[in-house]
Amino acid sequence: MEELFKIMLCKRKRFLTNAPIEYNIVQKQRRKMRRESLEVWLKYKDYKKFEDYMEPLKNNLNKKTLWYHRIQLVRRKLGLKTI
Repeated sequence: MEELFKIMLCKRKRFLTNAPIEYNIVQKQRRKMRRESLEVWLKYKDYKKFEDYMEPLKNNLNKKTLWYHRIQLVRRKLGLKTI
């Protein structure tokens, strides 16, 4: 049984590189939204209340994602590295 715990999975090379700050901001917002959605659903268990609570978080995620896409577009036009 101990042999199973000794096996270490290798991380993908992509996860070892530093991601741009705007990408990290979007990912952080996605994690927050997932966490909140689980907590809110367990709290209310009513779709209307759930949607009302989650609406500002969805809008915030959409804005940050749009901002991220625009920055990536500018970087591609300038020939800079993108994800």
